[in-house]
Amino acid sequence: EAFYGRAFVVTGWFFTAYRPFFGRDGRTLGVLYVGIPEEEVLPGLRQYLLSQKIGMTGFVQVFDSKMRQIIHPLKELEGTIRQSAQHERMAKEKKGTFVATQDSTAGGKQGRSKVYYFDYLPAVDWILCSSYYVDELDAPVRRLRQAIIASSLAALLIVILLAGFFSRSLAAPLAHLSSAFVGIAEGDGDLTRRLTV
Repeated sequence: EAFYGRAFVVTGWFFTAYRPFFGRDGRTLGVLYVGIPEEEVLPGLRQYLLSQKIGMTGFVQVFDSKMRQIIHPLKELEGTIRQSAQHERMAKEKKGTFVATQDSTAGGKQGRSKVYYFDYLPAVDWILCSSYYVDELDAPVRRLRQAIIASSLAALLIVILLAGFFSRSLAAPLAHLSSAFVGIAEGDGDLTRRLTV
């Protein structure tokens, strides 16, 4: 049976592919093997994954099912066993999304709400996780909401000022007309007089 994935070979971890080849009678004659040492692949992969930014400081990380950190923006965490509730949950569930409060003190961001998207890559026994801080992605929405509120208040103020101006400019001619009509109704009004409005 063919195998593609991560395997420990003699002295270290390799990304490998094994495939048996068979004789005419169906018996296995041997195995073709290709392997690349993990330490040759990780630097380029690390550079690529860490160049992916989510929000302002969100990032991608990789750890295995035993919670051993493989790739993380804080290099000193790589190789350590992560014991946060989030890592335990991801290692258990293997795939999913959740929001949690960061309990790790890494990066000085403890206590912030964070969204975690993760998926398990069984061929290499890795969990690939992208995460971002909720407040960073909500910030543009908050700024937009504040701009809309400020614009609405400014528009309301302009409408109130215009209404006041127009009501005063209409009130004087209407009062003049009203007094002329009252005079006509009481019989004292001048029916030949021209009214300006």
